[in-house]
Amino acid sequence: DCIVAPLTFEAYSFDKNPLDELDRVLKPMGHIIFWGINPFSFWGLALKLGQLSVFSDVKTKSTSVFSVKHALLSRGYRQCALSTFYYIPPVKQEKMLNRLEFLNEMGKMLWLYPAGFYCLVVQKHEIITPSLTLKAIEENYLVCADSPVS
Repeated sequence: DCIVAPLTFEAYSFDKNPLDELDRVLKPMGHIIFWGINPFSFWGLALKLGQLSVFSDVKTKSTSVFSVKHALLSRGYRQCALSTFYYIPPVKQEKMLNRLEFLNEMGKMLWLYPAGFYCLVVQKHEIITPSLTLKAIEENYLVCADSPVS
């Protein structure tokens, strides 16, 4: 009914697309919640430069929310929600973190640079088809209708 997929695209390359498996296991009308790193933010740059140890020594990549949306919309999903958050660049010193806290508030009001992370919620839509059990009942009815009544 619902799949939560944090940092899914950062763990896979383009040749191993996790969307196929997510689509296979999700029920119709189910939801997928993606959290990812925006590749155009300071967090995406830090990930490209290898400054973030998200997955140890595995080479990672980030995918923009627009390419994720495009891939999902072409599969018949519908967007339920999209939000971006955390505008502070990745820093290790707490003193720098406190100094840059104003960027988090300013980033919400002014778009100086893109947010570091995104949260995308989509819902799977499929055409509803009759159940196979209904077809079996109809076939059974036709067989009974053709037989002579004693």
